[in-house]
This record gives sequence, structure tokens and C-alpha cells, in this order.
Amino acid sequence: MEPAGPDLSVMPNSYWDVIQQIGSGDLKVLGEDGAAARGWMWLCCNEIGFLQTTNQGNNVFGTGVTLNLFIDMCTDMFGPTMKIKQIMAGNKLSQNYYGGADFYNATNVVLPNGSLDPWHALGTYNTVESQAQRPYLINGTAHCSDMYESYDGEPASLPAARAFIKQSVREFIRYDPNVDGPHGAASCYSLFSIMALLLFLLN
Repeated sequence: MEPAGPDLSVMPNSYWDVIQQIGSGDLKVLGEDGAAARGWMWLCCNEIGFLQTTNQGNNVFGTGVTLNLFIDMCTDMFGPTMKIKQIMAGNKLSQNYYGGADFYNATNVVLPNGSLDPWHALGTYNTVESQAQRPYLINGTAHCSDMYESYDGEPASLPAARAFIKQSVREFIRYDPNVDGPHGAASCYSLFSIMALLLFLLN
């Protein structure tokens, strides 16, 4: 019996091995991690951009990771129509739809970022209480630190951040029919979403 696909637990050091791994649209080949990686690349190529290059300004990484690398990757993964014009058009549509960091207008949301995460510069830091929009910069942490379990020796800022997030989510799912605005919108949440949030809060 032939194996389902390449070993996605091993990081390949070849461009074409990456394409072979993540370029497959077959979930049996991709598995959970491969599907997540492919989904992320789909978002990058079709909506958000986030093509992290080293070809601008002086930096410690040199100039080896160019924009063309990512454009080629998008084309090789998603087909010949996925070129720079389509990538830029998709990015513009997403910025216009979601508002970007400067015009973000969601309600009932906590926006945590780690101060050591290079992407934190792309976040929004405007607190808008009328929309229950609450940014939170976690000092001394990197990407997604607040999403992992507590561990010995973790930065002192993490417990406070997790407590802030849990308290905010508790407020978001509170239902009070006499309250107008973002908190009252919780009534439209699906039962599945509410159960997922409750499990998160109980952990």
C-alpha cells in the first residue's frame, strides 16, 4: 500500500517539496497541519497579502527572500491565473471590506498581540468601548502566546492577558435584552459558538 503523501511533520528544504506538500488540495494527503498551511497560503495569495520579504531596506536577513518568491509560490500552488495583479486586487478588496488596522469596525472582540511578534505592527490599538473593541499588547511575548497553555517561567504579562481575554469574552456572551449596542448582539450567536466559548472559559 502506498503512503498517503509526504511526511508533513518534516520541514522540507526544497521549494518544490514545499509545493508538493502544501500544494495538494487533497485533505487525506495534507492532514491537519498541511491543511492549515495551505489555508494560510490561500489567504495570503487571495486576500491579506502578508508576503514577508527581505528586499526592502537594510536587515539582518539579506535580500534572499524576494516578493517574486511568494508570487511564484501562489502561482505554483493555486494555478496560472494567480499572478501579482490578482494578489493585489484581492488584497485591496479585503482591505476595503474589513477596514484594515486603521478602519477596523468589528464588535465584541479582543485583539491581543505580542510585543516581540514582528506582526504586531500590523495590528490596531484603538480601544472603542462603544463597539466592545479591545486591543491588548502583551509585553515580552511572541506570536499567539496567549493561545497556549500556562507554563512554568512564562512572561509575567501572560496571566494578566489571559484574564483580560476571558473577562471580555464573558461580557461578550452575556445576554441582556435591555442593552443596546454590541453586547446585545450576543443573542444571534449560534449554540455551537456559545458552547465553544463556554468550554474555553471553563479551562
